[in-house]
Amino acid sequence: MRYASVVWAICLTSVLLLTLCPLIAGDDRQASRPIGLSGTAGSAAAPSTDSAGIIYIVFAIDTEPARIPPWEENPVLDFTDFGPVGDNARVAAVMDYGWRESYRDSFGGLPRFTWFVFSHEALFHARSGSGTMVYDSLMKFADDIGRFGDEIGWHYHHADWIDIDRDGKKSWNQLTTFDGTAYTDRSDVQIAERSLNALLVERRFFPTAFRGGWTWENNELSEWLEDIIPFDFSAYPRNAGSKVIREPLRNVYDWSRAPISCRGYHPDRFDYQKPGTMRRWIFRTIAPNTEREWGRLFLRASAGQDQIFCFTAHTYDDIRTDIDKFLGRLLHLPDSLGIKTRFSTASEAAAAIAGIDGSSPPRISMNLSESGIVIRTERPIFQRAPYCAAVDTVGNLSRILPVSDGPNQWRIHGIPAGCREVVCAVSDLSGDAAVAAITPK
Repeated sequence: MRYASVVWAICLTSVLLLTLCPLIAGDDRQASRPIGLSGTAGSAAAPSTDSAGIIYIVFAIDTEPARIPPWEENPVLDFTDFGPVGDNARVAAVMDYGWRESYRDSFGGLPRFTWFVFSHEALFHARSGSGTMVYDSLMKFADDIGRFGDEIGWHYHHADWIDIDRDGKKSWNQLTTFDGTAYTDRSDVQIAERSLNALLVERRFFPTAFRGGWTWENNELSEWLEDIIPFDFSAYPRNAGSKVIREPLRNVYDWSRAPISCRGYHPDRFDYQKPGTMRRWIFRTIAPNTEREWGRLFLRASAGQDQIFCFTAHTYDDIRTDIDKFLGRLLHLPDSLGIKTRFSTASEAAAAIAGIDGSSPPRISMNLSESGIVIRTERPIFQRAPYCAAVDTVGNLSRILPVSDGPNQWRIHGIPAGCREVVCAVSDLSGDAAVAAITPK
């Protein structure tokens, strides 16, 4: 059996060398060496010092309820996929130690998952709903997440209860602007910040990995993310979604010009699909999950370049069965070619590709002063300034923008009226985050 697999792998690689090399070379010309944080080409683009690279296997799971009824303003959401037992206990199925132990990477590691927590304006409107209800459902598995070393990321669906075709009927529709356009109760940017504020203030959660709902992105969203989250796993290269505008609007996206490289890129400020000089990273997913895509990874890794294989699924999918269909062979074939595999979280894989060695998590402190709040970190952070949010005495959430007050120090001038608490978060490029809170007197 092993001999047959090796022969199959060699044949596959030989064919791919002939068929894919021109395509890959073309992509390299488009996705030139990324620009590091210092503004110069860094180690992120350098080949591995070993004879072959490492394939980092990332399982990116979007933690969505089974369905959001698009025509119901106050929907009842189905969380049976987050249950402890039953045919639909999709999350529990991959938290089984025996199942995870049946797979090992080249270093003996078990599969690890990044659970991208779903956010959507509909969560605030759902019956018995809140902006943290999906996070809370996932945290029923907090012990398992900690035991396996899984990660929690953020999966934001940009949507609102609006009538886009003006026929007098509202529904939950995808939004395609991120420039301050006003919608039902707030602007597009405020809708996104409301979701992130809820997770930060109410659950002290701040992500370092992001996936856009429907994989949607535009230049304005990219600019917003540039100051908040270092790693973006939304890219779906050479694909574009529907251009038909009809309710309920969804699956509008465009990655038709994005690089096909599995090493990520720093986007351009004026075109998120083009490599440029922004600090954040965009990575692609492996879709479709085919042998052609595997071959691309094997070729690059065999040439000494580390790669990321990012498999995506939803919590309402049969995650375990879908992974079983391909993972055994995906793990075996690289070993046959002298290529190593490593199970990683999204942020860890991204940091490895970026050449960032994690040391210790960043530290953040907050202190009251006569003029407001002073925020300090012990070393440089990814963000230009900490991400801060306030909650008032009736539960309203709002973002606050600190201003620089010297190296690794910022200040919030004045405290909003009725403020009950201010919470701030920072992260670094190794995928570590820190959160601090203060209660105004």
